[in-house]
Amino acid sequence: MSLKICFLSYTHPCYDTRILHKEAKSLSEAGFEVVLLCPGGDGNYYQHGVHIVMYPPRTGMLGRFSKFFRLYKLAVQTNADCYHCNEVESWIIGSLIKLFYRGKRVIFDVHEHYPSRFREPHFPKWLKWVGEPAIRLLFLILTPWTDHLIFAKRSVAPDFHGDKHKQSFIFNYGPLWVQSQQPKDVIYSVQKEFAGRCFAIHVGGFSRARGWPQLLQSLALMKCQQMEVVCFGNIHEGRKVLLTEAEELGVADRIHIKERVPYEQMFDYLLCADIGLMLYQPGIMNHVYAFPMKMYDYMLAGLPVIGPDFAIEVEPVVRQEKCGLLVNTADPGQIAEALDWLCAHPDLAMQMGQRGREAVIRQYNWEKEAAKLIKIYSEIGSKGVN
Repeated sequence: MSLKICFLSYTHPCYDTRILHKEAKSLSEAGFEVVLLCPGGDGNYYQHGVHIVMYPPRTGMLGRFSKFFRLYKLAVQTNADCYHCNEVESWIIGSLIKLFYRGKRVIFDVHEHYPSRFREPHFPKWLKWVGEPAIRLLFLILTPWTDHLIFAKRSVAPDFHGDKHKQSFIFNYGPLWVQSQQPKDVIYSVQKEFAGRCFAIHVGGFSRARGWPQLLQSLALMKCQQMEVVCFGNIHEGRKVLLTEAEELGVADRIHIKERVPYEQMFDYLLCADIGLMLYQPGIMNHVYAFPMKMYDYMLAGLPVIGPDFAIEVEPVVRQEKCGLLVNTADPGQIAEALDWLCAHPDLAMQMGQRGREAVIRQYNWEKEAAKLIKIYSEIGSKGVN
């Protein structure tokens, strides 16, 4: 039978690449009816055959509770057969629906290492003692109640026990449907912007914990003062804060901050760039366990990457595929040396990028992962719903 699948997102926005452009899109194309509930306003529209319903975001403690019950109400109204949950909060909501409504199924898509989140610098100290045990207790309670667990990276799996037949790895690799695009196919405005200039690119939200201060310092230290950087996404501390520090270091004219663009358009920029950046800072367990989707997008676009030498999901791929340079991302000097080396050796940098591209086409692509996701839902549908 054909299932109606509802993606529940408590924090992930409507344009999230994994949720919308990969998972929901793939399931819709496979013939499933797919709805995505996500924060962002009062929008109600279709994209990739997915019915997207947005609800107003809320801030503050009371706002988060209000948002929780709003998502629960919308999820019940959707009356789906299966609820695909993308955060701990939405997992609780899906589990409550399964408890109160007969025949519903729940899948938890585990994107990150949640217990370690409470050890991050921005959390209050008391949460570091209370939060991790509370999360692990929640895992013990809800895991037996969940129909399937999906792990986006290897490092999150040890936190969950139970039936291994109800657990699958579906990695967040890049889709091959963009790989046929070539630099000559890029829209003229983007080609003109990059023409004759050497660019590194950073995709996704940027913060001090993700390394923008070290990046600015490395630009000041570089021998190749022509190197520029373009950043796509929000700056956690604010655009003005970053640009003020850039001015103090004398590199403001070499750093460009742009709003997020649609995934398809982002690939135009990747094809015109020269280097892909991942600058997660050490000392944060969620960075040690990071599985950056951007790395596989960089690789597919043929960019050599610069990444953290401590990240256990990054280091083996970069080292095995010889597709970039690993550095201590807390050291601006090492970042500067890596950028200078790639600028000074364009032929070798191009070979790194080509090896990365070939590796994605051969192994690290979304199409292989999508087949596993479709199989999970096909098996759930074959069992029927009550």
